[in-house]
Amino acid sequence: MRKDKIVKERIGTFDLYLYQSHQLPKILKEWPLYSFNLARLVAQVQQKYCDLVVLDIGANVGDTVAIIKSAIDVPIICVEGYEKYFRLLQKNVEQFDNVLTFQYYLGDSIATVPVSFQEKRGSLALSTSTNIAEVSIIT
Repeated sequence: MRKDKIVKERIGTFDLYLYQSHQLPKILKEWPLYSFNLARLVAQVQQKYCDLVVLDIGANVGDTVAIIKSAIDVPIICVEGYEKYFRLLQKNVEQFDNVLTFQYYLGDSIATVPVSFQEKRGSLALSTSTNIAEVSIIT
């Protein structure tokens, strides 16, 4: 199996470290405004709610943080459970002010669940069909 190299890519107005398999750079080349509606929405909401804090569940490597921070500097709380993505998330958010990161898997009840990790092009799904590891879920 080929190693998934870490590369630096421009996301919004920031450089982020991503795994080479991550599809976001390819998507942005084809659709340059992909996900930037979220940044515009956050900017509009912040005009009404000046104490706005964004909560990014499944923060991946911080690409949504970069997109939002390209438009407006608001506090962001990032939650990412997967260790591989969380390491890059922490590295990527060092360049931003007012970003907190937490490594958790979230669900509707507290549990320990046997899972396998299904990685595909920069995203992750947890599968309970084959069990390789156990993850703790919090609410």
